[in-house]
Amino acid sequence: MYILYTSDHVIGMVCVLMIGDRLETDILLGLNSGIKTALVLTGVTSCNALENHPISPNYVFSTMGDLLLSAESEPASSKKV
Repeated sequence: MYILYTSDHVIGMVCVLMIGDRLETDILLGLNSGIKTALVLTGVTSCNALENHPISPNYVFSTMGDLLLSAESEPASSKKV
């Protein structure tokens, strides 16, 4: 999906954030595509499951609301856990 979108639009990977609630699908796709990732803990993956998992997102948020608040108030370079 990312490759299809970027082929039609002038946008680079630095401007894209893959957001998802599953480490094995959403987050893994983002990481394998070279895209920064944000895991939202409102779905399948819990905080406990994340602790020892080999797949590690760039950012972790409790809710989508937390992600949006962070985007408004903090630089994208800080990691959320």
